[in-house]
Amino acid sequence: MLPLVPDIEELSTEPVSSDSLIITWSPVPPTCHIQHYIVKHRLRERDQCQIVHEEFDSVISLNSSIELNNLEPYSTYEVEVEPVAETVANLDVVHMSTQTGEDGEYLCISSYQSASPIPSIFLTFNHIRIDVCHFTAPSKPPVDLSVDNNTRKHLLFTWDQPPCGDRNGVIIGYEYSLRSVKTDTFKRAGYTTDKSIEFREDNMLEDFVEYRFNISAKTSAGTGPSTAISVRTAEGGIYVHKIK
Repeated sequence: MLPLVPDIEELSTEPVSSDSLIITWSPVPPTCHIQHYIVKHRLRERDQCQIVHEEFDSVISLNSSIELNNLEPYSTYEVEVEPVAETVANLDVVHMSTQTGEDGEYLCISSYQSASPIPSIFLTFNHIRIDVCHFTAPSKPPVDLSVDNNTRKHLLFTWDQPPCGDRNGVIIGYEYSLRSVKTDTFKRAGYTTDKSIEFREDNMLEDFVEYRFNISAKTSAGTGPSTAISVRTAEGGIYVHKIK
């Protein structure tokens, strides 16, 4: 009977930066005569909102850990670790799905095992697949910013979250400001979890003054770039002109 290469166990991930992480696993015992490990990875879901189909990239590791670089922030990757030996074994597959919490730790949420024969006498016996996620600040601002200015003493600004692929994480809220262009003074500034905000205060807005509204999206890792729209009021408090 052909010997079995022991399962790779205790696989873990450690974030290094927003686009790199270290994969670590338990080494196979020396008696198995492992030559090296083949580590494969490919992108599966960009920004947790776009399914992609990419080929595996492969690298060789002589040790039981490797650093993967140039990854996309807050995206899901499939990683396979295969020990290469001089004997044949059955393939034991362990699937682990993990995701980052707000503290950046990786949490296992599901697993399963299966086995099938490998018709080779030289390569590849056990491998583990793991989904990894990480996040950073958005790389683009919110989109579809607009203002409803058809009523007296009333401004309603609305927008949508940054495009898929540029969110770089879960959008947890938005930072905004409204300032007078003439005096360069802020009338309002704050934070909201909604995708709209309304200003109704009678004494806050002056007649025939240009106001500029800025909005930026935020993840737990930071705040992204902002976008803006301007509105000029007329006499009597009727808002008549929008300026992008």
